[in-house]
Amino acid sequence: MSLTKHLQSTEHKRPPYTIDPRPDLQDDHEHWTKLLNLAMDKHGEQLAGILHGFRCGGTRLKRGRNSYVLRPDVDPTGTVAWPSVEEYEEMRNKYLAPWREQVMELLKEVGKRA
Repeated sequence: MSLTKHLQSTEHKRPPYTIDPRPDLQDDHEHWTKLLNLAMDKHGEQLAGILHGFRCGGTRLKRGRNSYVLRPDVDPTGTVAWPSVEEYEEMRNKYLAPWREQVMELLKEVGKRA
């Protein structure tokens, strides 16, 4: 089967954005699962997909004063995490900033359910 046909077939399914793509990061795995599901339920595939991508890059959920906050893991090789805080911040400003209010609400809700 050609690659084009494979990608168009029902055999190829995009993984749902509600599944934590980094179960290897165990300490916040449960909270990421909650966050991704809430994002999909409340704001749909676009925001859930953005958050999913940030998790793929090694973004963690950390307990802040009033809610959880997003923080990057850093791996200078870029193999298992963000290559630098600066790259994370550049992507955050580009992709998450337009969703700032929605993300803050989701993070608060994850904190309530924790």
